Amino acid sequence: MNNEQIKPNSEERQQQASTWASIIFIALGAAFLAFSLYVVFGKQQGRFDLSDKVLMPMAVIMLGAGIASYRLIQRGSQEFGSGLLFILGVLIPPLAAVFTLKGFGVTSIVYIVLMASIMIEFILPKHLRRAAIIASIITVLFCIGIELANPAFRVATDIYRVINTFTILAGLGLLAFYARQYPNFPLRVKLLVSILVVSILSVALIGYFAYSRFQVSQTFLTGELQNTVTQQSQQQLNYTAQAEANQADQTLLAVATDVEKLAGYRSKLYSKSTVLETGAYWDGHTQLVQLSGRQYGNSKSDVASVFIPNTISLNDSMISDLNITAYMDFIVPATMKSDQTMVAVYFISESGATTYYPNINLAESVPANFDPRTQPFYRIATPANNPQRKVVWSEPYQDPAGTGLIVTSAAPVYDQNNQFRGVLAADVQLVKIADQIGTIRVGQTGFAFLIDPAGHLIAMHEASTNAFRVFGLSYEPLAPNEAPKQTVLGQGPTDLQVLTRHMVAGDSGLGTTILGKIQYYVAYTPLPTIGYSLGLIVPTSELNAPFSNAQKQIQSQTSSTLNLSIAILILVLMISVGMSVFLSQSISKPLVELTNVVEQISLGNLGMRAPDTAQDETGTLARVFNNMTTQLRDLIGKLEQRVADRTKALTTSTQISRRLSTILDQKKLVKEVVEQVQSEFGYYHAHIYLVDEASGDMLMAGGTGEAGITMLANGHRVAQGKGLVGRAAETNKTVLVSDTSQDHNWLPNPLLPETRAEIAVPISAGEQTLGVLDIQHNVVGGLGEQDADLLGSIASQVAIALQNTRQYADSTRFKMGIERSGDAVFTTDIKGVINYANPAFEKVYGYTPEEVIGKTPRIIKSGLLTQEVYQSFWGALLSKNTVTGELVNKHKDGHLVNIAGTNSAIVDEAGDIIGFLAVHHDITEQKRAQELGTQRARQQESLNLITQRIQSTTSIEAALQIAARELGHALGMKSIVQISDLHDSENNN
Repeated sequence: MNNEQIKPNSEERQQQASTWASIIFIALGAAFLAFSLYVVFGKQQGRFDLSDKVLMPMAVIMLGAGIASYRLIQRGSQEFGSGLLFILGVLIPPLAAVFTLKGFGVTSIVYIVLMASIMIEFILPKHLRRAAIIASIITVLFCIGIELANPAFRVATDIYRVINTFTILAGLGLLAFYARQYPNFPLRVKLLVSILVVSILSVALIGYFAYSRFQVSQTFLTGELQNTVTQQSQQQLNYTAQAEANQADQTLLAVATDVEKLAGYRSKLYSKSTVLETGAYWDGHTQLVQLSGRQYGNSKSDVASVFIPNTISLNDSMISDLNITAYMDFIVPATMKSDQTMVAVYFISESGATTYYPNINLAESVPANFDPRTQPFYRIATPANNPQRKVVWSEPYQDPAGTGLIVTSAAPVYDQNNQFRGVLAADVQLVKIADQIGTIRVGQTGFAFLIDPAGHLIAMHEASTNAFRVFGLSYEPLAPNEAPKQTVLGQGPTDLQVLTRHMVAGDSGLGTTILGKIQYYVAYTPLPTIGYSLGLIVPTSELNAPFSNAQKQIQSQTSSTLNLSIAILILVLMISVGMSVFLSQSISKPLVELTNVVEQISLGNLGMRAPDTAQDETGTLARVFNNMTTQLRDLIGKLEQRVADRTKALTTSTQISRRLSTILDQKKLVKEVVEQVQSEFGYYHAHIYLVDEASGDMLMAGGTGEAGITMLANGHRVAQGKGLVGRAAETNKTVLVSDTSQDHNWLPNPLLPETRAEIAVPISAGEQTLGVLDIQHNVVGGLGEQDADLLGSIASQVAIALQNTRQYADSTRFKMGIERSGDAVFTTDIKGVINYANPAFEKVYGYTPEEVIGKTPRIIKSGLLTQEVYQSFWGALLSKNTVTGELVNKHKDGHLVNIAGTNSAIVDEAGDIIGFLAVHHDITEQKRAQELGTQRARQQESLNLITQRIQSTTSIEAALQIAARELGHALGMKSIVQISDLHDSENNN
């Protein structure tokens, strides 16, 4: 990419950055204007002081400058727009703020450094950057001068504390940004930064000086005993709040820990569900009873209550889950005994069943249709509301069991498959926590109170009387399951409301409020386990009176020390910047020149030379680089020729490989390989040996020239390990001899007398050697590593081609066998859809292969076999077993066909079923012949029996009677011939 291409992109990025900067300053101007209006009309009741008369117009100017700059940049006047924005948005507003407000020096200086560095680095054009730096330094000096002079007309304000904090954080963010970008900075900038870092060490001296001055002020103020007492009292107040809060929090933390352990125990039970769900300990099939409201409960004698509302259908899965839950009997009662803060522990399954400890006959204590899954103590722990799977706490609510105000600690339960299975929860009676809080006393009249994250007073008993009075509340009676509605938020004086907002936000600290014209300290600290906040209220008069005077003296001493420190700091930094710029320029100049030479060489101008007149390290580097450039020019020339030769060889190899992929006859393949390799690369001779499966020798399969024809006709072979070919076959590695006269193991061939170099490349598939490609050259050194790489690539292609030819031959023989088989052979996919049928399928079933492909074997199903037989059949196939036996199917014309079949699954290399194979042999005629033989055997047996009975008679009439009767039975007819008729017939005759 050339410079002409880079320049437009750089200008485009700079214009985009300028546009975004103008938008940001529009937002800042609007925010400052809104803030000024709020201060004047919200806090000062419409009163304007000097700062308002100056800063409000400055906010309007900043807003207008941002809008004007945006329009100028959009019209193409990027230089004028960014310059206007720099002056009216970066320099003037902070200078005006320092001029009118006390304590804004640090904020203004940081703002100028922050915004100016961004504008100079990313937005302003290069030719304006030096002027912008000078203007920024002058503005900073003015700010320092005003802060040191401290004119009397400046207005004091406490808002700067918040803004100072924000500005310092923003400066740290900018510092982090530049630190991350440090590796990408130019060398000159890196040197500058490095020198500045060294300069910052001097800031430590200034900090030490400022700290010493502060210590002098503190020493002066230590004479004020009351101040010390006040500080100690405040520390004691904070310590008391933290200690008491920690004690209460430990109580709740113990509950949360127990709930987490119980939930983990319940989760582990699922891993043993196959053993525990049988009901060996407690069986829901026999223990659950349906009550009058159609809800289910259990006996009062059980360890825990079980409740299933009438809105849920009881099933085996739910009973199995309850059987598993019953094993919590072995841990929950002991846990509740060790931690008596918990008044109840229960597990609510995802299906809606509840197991409750202790046994309070829960099914009769709550409404029959009560679904605990709809209650807050369940919903807060579900995956939708608690994806982190932590122990969570509910809001306080009135216990339906009548134990008073309670709070629930809940944890989700997941099984071994990471599936949500329910919620384990424990109820804590808040009166026990409230009793601890009610006994806290601070000073003579101070007291403590406890609120939850919603601002509800937790101490709902006689000890909370003072808290109710402070917040203007009264005792609030609650119905069962009802949460408190009264909140301390928005109650009491404004400063007390601010403190309560900090409390519900989880903050800790110390503040003041006015109650009944008496000033109070309010110390507050959170209970992190449950999110409650403990507050201590004590009159400030009970601490120490001179606190205000001492505070003013501290502020005065601190302010003067800070101003002096800032002045020294800025002066040192300015000197450091000047020295840093000079040193970085002088050190980096030779390196910049060398960099320019490198850039030119990288663009292809290898004739460039770096200035090497200097005698220091940069001159040595330049001379070394010039030598390297000379060597590079020579090397590139040689590499270009080698690359050209290599490219030609690779192109030829690719063409050979492409032709091999189309040959499926092994003899033709071998012949094509040796002829193409020999002709394309100009080798002396090429031939291929293949492994003889019977002897393991390498049998010649093809060769070039008359020598190849002769050796092939003679059945030339090489034993494993003999010569180059034998060694390559045995080791499955390429064997290269660049000079055959120097290799004692080389075996000469009288048919190839001019061989001077030889290489044997194994033709292998993985670890299996299929053959050897042997190449001979009549030039010493004519074969090298490049030839080895090239021939290795060709050998790999030959191995693939050989496998293809063999697989093709195997598949052809297999298909011919299937096609000529007299049995019906067909295959299906995993869904049972037929995807192949041989010609014999039509002979057996009457359907042509084209008619059955795409259909399922249902078209030949007779319907005589039961569903159980088919299920057993498919079960065996899906278990990868072969199913062999006789069955009755249906022909296309409708007649039944007796089949002796073999069915098996087709699996891939990974062992997965990919289809099924069936071989059906028609045994219908065999069955018919077998049935006919059976029938004739039965008839012969009947005749033999009749003969025996006739022979046992003593008269002709009896013999005839027996013969007629038995023949009738055997033929399935009634005997209609009577003995008398036969006798009469004989007489008549």
